[in-house]
Amino acid sequence: MGTSYPLRRVEVQLIKDLEETTISFQRLGEKYGVTRQAIFDFCTRKGIKRPKRDHTEACSVCQALLKIAKQPHSEFISSSTIKEQLRLGEGELSYHVRLLRKKGLISQKFGRLWSQSDWDINDPLITYDDEKETMTTLEASRILGISVATVQRYCNKGVLDFRWSPIGTRRLIVKESVRKLAEKYGLLVDSQTSDVQ
Repeated sequence: MGTSYPLRRVEVQLIKDLEETTISFQRLGEKYGVTRQAIFDFCTRKGIKRPKRDHTEACSVCQALLKIAKQPHSEFISSSTIKEQLRLGEGELSYHVRLLRKKGLISQKFGRLWSQSDWDINDPLITYDDEKETMTTLEASRILGISVATVQRYCNKGVLDFRWSPIGTRRLIVKESVRKLAEKYGLLVDSQTSDVQ
């Protein structure tokens, strides 16, 4: 009962705010000096239908995600790369991606790739024998700044060309495909591309 008294004084204005705006219960609670639960209870008691928010048009995060998703092969961009580009936390990214997937605005595969985020990219690159045309998955992962498992997935999906070792237990990645992928996504500086050739 203690929270309903302040709402009685502003009932007409609050009903107008609830019916005509998409201001959150939290913000309305701050505006009227009560908790968001009190606003929710008031809305429920009065049977007020709130207008739906079109989140994706007004949200800068959703717009940035849509821009990234329009890039070719965007389903191969790891979630950690997206988080770094947009400076988001895991929960915030997953919330916005889930909304966009639900509306069918982005691919179901977008943002699902995970890569190891603790690679030290400033380490010197491995030097390769120029006569060899291939490299191991570990070497490719260090150059691209992604995990070995992600390199293996790229091989399975055809993003990276590879062949099996003579024994047939290891993937040998073609250097040229690593170089093309690195240049396409700006993962190598021009001076470093000679190490991959």
